Amino acid sequence: MSLRHTFLFILPLLAFSSTALSSQSRGCQIKQANLEKQLSYAKHYGNHWRVAGLQRAISNVKAHCTGAGLAASNAKDIKDKREDIAELQEDVQEARAKGDTKKVNKKLRKLQEAQAELAEMQQNVY
Repeated sequence: MSLRHTFLFILPLLAFSSTALSSQSRGCQIKQANLEKQLSYAKHYGNHWRVAGLQRAISNVKAHCTGAGLAASNAKDIKDKREDIAELQEDVQEARAKGDTKKVNKKLRKLQEAQAELAEMQQNVY
């Protein structure tokens, strides 16, 4: 294989790998930006304990955040939220079986909140 053919083979691989790396770190950048936004709010309102915790979280993101780790964490959070929704649906059915409209309304409200959180989690997948 000539040098030209080798170069033509390697060039697309390098372009793909740099694109993949930038997309992996994008999620970590978004996570860090969200934490820094919260940090500015905490500083503005003088919440020293929150500032310390957010600074620690930002340093952990900088040190340990990877695209694969973030994806796994998001997948676990989504799975947990789906389990919560299933439990809430069962609670709604139990409350309906008992005929307690007050509990039914309360459980339905919680179910709707959980479903909205799940939709947001699925939309914000890094």
